[in-house]
Amino acid sequence: MIWNIILFFWMVLVIFGAFLFAPYADGHGALTPILYFHVPMAWLAVIAFLTGAVYSVLYLKNKEIRFDLYSEAANKLGFLFAVLGTITGAVWAKMMWHSYWNWDPRQSSIFILLLIYAAYFALRSAVEQPERRAALASVYDLLAFVTVPFFVFIMPRMAGMEGLHPDVIGDAVRSQALSGTAAIDSLSSAVSADSILADGKSASGPDKQSAMSDPRILTVFLVSLAGFTGLFAVMLRQRIKLTDFKLKLKQLEK
Repeated sequence: MIWNIILFFWMVLVIFGAFLFAPYADGHGALTPILYFHVPMAWLAVIAFLTGAVYSVLYLKNKEIRFDLYSEAANKLGFLFAVLGTITGAVWAKMMWHSYWNWDPRQSSIFILLLIYAAYFALRSAVEQPERRAALASVYDLLAFVTVPFFVFIMPRMAGMEGLHPDVIGDAVRSQALSGTAAIDSLSSAVSADSILADGKSASGPDKQSAMSDPRILTVFLVSLAGFTGLFAVMLRQRIKLTDFKLKLKQLEK
């Protein structure tokens, strides 16, 4: 209970920081607050899918149905955060570049990823026998997660797949030397630019600058990232507790 209260006030602090404390980023203006919600959602989608894959491994190893149900719960949260990240990214793109969707490699990759996990849930609903469903879903989940790093991190940077968005991380890695403030600015720019699941067209001029060049912006972003990670942990914990309660009820009915 105490952690829920702490998380509540933490998220209130995030909202306060996003709209009242942190200044607008150069070139982004009033859209800057979206940064503090969009990027953490994209981050949590990957973390949730990873958690689901870990539980799938545990099921295949131990054959305990609860691990399969935990995996389903984590993947549902991952799907939710991926959808929310895509929506907020599309809103950003519409306001910045006047188009919700333009099939940029980053947008295309997250669309394919959502289809892959939609098929995971379709598979679960198509198989009635619990043990068989758990086994098939766990194997599929592991195969699905293998595609996550490819579609999120690799595909948008493949030769010939360059989209409208600049590869800021690649530019930072190719730099010969980074130190002090320059290194922090480059990493901040990489996070702000390359962690977004669905953005839109790259802009010229001030939009290419780091969105986190101001320390207050970076501080609020990190606080938001920690807060959303805590939110995911609380949500998953509640889903696991609910799953355990349902399993105990089934045992009592027997």
